[in-house]
Amino acid sequence: TCEGEVPPPVPHDASEAQVANALKQLPSLGGPLNPYGNASVHVDMGSREIGLCSQHANHVTNVTVSGAYGNLGPLGLVNSLFDLRGLYGQVNLSATDEGRGSKENTECNSHGVCNQGPGKRRGSCVCSQLVVEGTNSIFKYRYTSSDGYGNKGRRGDCGHSAEPPLECPLGRPQGSSPDLRASPASGLKGSGIPCSGRGECSNATFTCACHHGYSGPACESRSCPMGKAAWFDEATTLNRAHGPSTLECSGRGICDAHKGECVCDDLFEGAACDRLKCPGSNGDPCSGHGRCLPLWRLALEAQTEQGIASPFEYGTSDRFLNPPNLWDREMVQGCHCDSRNDMQPYSGPKALISGVIVDNPKAGGYSGYDCSRRWCPRGDDPLTAGLHEVQTVGCSNMTANFTLEFRGQRSLPINPRATEEEFEAILQELTTIGDVQVTYPSEDVLPSRQKNSNMTACDPSYGPFRNENGTGFLGVRVEFLTELGDLPDLVALFDPPPQAPPRLAERLASSKKRGGKGLEALAGPLVLEAVKGTKESSECSGRGLCDYESGECKCLPGFSSSGGNGSTSGLRRDCGRRSEDGFTLNPVYP
Repeated sequence: TCEGEVPPPVPHDASEAQVANALKQLPSLGGPLNPYGNASVHVDMGSREIGLCSQHANHVTNVTVSGAYGNLGPLGLVNSLFDLRGLYGQVNLSATDEGRGSKENTECNSHGVCNQGPGKRRGSCVCSQLVVEGTNSIFKYRYTSSDGYGNKGRRGDCGHSAEPPLECPLGRPQGSSPDLRASPASGLKGSGIPCSGRGECSNATFTCACHHGYSGPACESRSCPMGKAAWFDEATTLNRAHGPSTLECSGRGICDAHKGECVCDDLFEGAACDRLKCPGSNGDPCSGHGRCLPLWRLALEAQTEQGIASPFEYGTSDRFLNPPNLWDREMVQGCHCDSRNDMQPYSGPKALISGVIVDNPKAGGYSGYDCSRRWCPRGDDPLTAGLHEVQTVGCSNMTANFTLEFRGQRSLPINPRATEEEFEAILQELTTIGDVQVTYPSEDVLPSRQKNSNMTACDPSYGPFRNENGTGFLGVRVEFLTELGDLPDLVALFDPPPQAPPRLAERLASSKKRGGKGLEALAGPLVLEAVKGTKESSECSGRGLCDYESGECKCLPGFSSSGGNGSTSGLRRDCGRRSEDGFTLNPVYP
């Protein structure tokens, strides 16, 4: 075997010719698809040709492969002999690599340039040659196609020196012509300077060592930038690929040697074609409804299933400190859509109706890999049972304001003596909350209160309690009416955070050792989930079809827009209300 290829099987007593013919069937050693040219395979079984395998001690078969250039993969042997009875003794198979190929594997043999222009000759070598001025047949240097061994041949490369070189290739100095490729390979009588003035000439080999940023036989071509990694590259070591790129334009573009700029393939962009373009429609990345971000930026936009921001790091800006599997950190890009789901802040307009400002429902945002699809309203299936989420806020500090945060947005400060209406209005100012119902505890459960006193947002009796009936939690009841399902807890913080006096700080620190909250008790009021939300949050409430172009639900007969509780009409546009009369109050339905 060689390079993972397996030739036709050979018998154990195969002759030298049979072994050689079998090896020549391998594409990597001379077969019809061999990219290296016709390799020479020579098999030697010693002075006595007794077959490939023998019981004679130290029987060795030498296989010599002369490749056109480069280092060939090692030969391997596959044993198809199964001697269960031990009739033939031990069967030993081994292969050794006696020498590595050291011939160069360079484009056009470093004595020509590859034609990247349009037409039938695209992808062919234009070999360097220069006629002595005043003659038609005397060359200072002239290279033509070879057979892979330095002789004249039909490989299409520039590996045959038709005339012994007399000097280094000549090129035009920088800025003298936009056509920098033409001079050394033109074959015309022309002027120029050795190595185009952009490299050092070796008088021993008459070749150019080009300065950084230039390449070609006469250093006439500008080099194009290389990306941090090649898009498609061979593995270099165990579990290691896409290493530091040695390919111009990251292997996904063509170098314009006149300008030193990459002309990228359609799906790639960047100076080195080192970024994957984001998809989109009408030529706009992300269809004009999102941001095109690399993977490391998308990681910073991550959210939990409950809509809580959960950013994380995806590698570092120093690629040498990243593990191999993070080669795509800055190269692969994706769309981060605007208002990508119903857990984003409300972005719909407001309307003035009869002198009252009314919040319209959420304007459906965009989703999909290219942000081209509108998402439709989500709601609870009216044919199934479910509960709204209820959370209890227990604030016992009557001297400090506090704030509440929901899905990354923080409320205005809430006064500890705020009324139910004030508490509710402040929460509904958050653009991550549509509608909530705030209820204070009844006064008869507050031992510190007198009858008929006004309930407030905070009370010394709020929080955990213990009585003859067990333990419980007392506080302000917040029921979410428009946000469905299991919701993240409100986050409460004092505003500003109070500073504990030294003695109080010592007592709190001591209480933590006994299982208390310690200094964390000063962070803010306690929040407890009283009722876990079990209402579904399904597209069109599972009772309609989404029109992804308009973002509107086409409700099934008998279902219409709801208020989120399955029985009342509302502006959710979610098909979440069931009509006993079978009416569909949805203008979108045909």
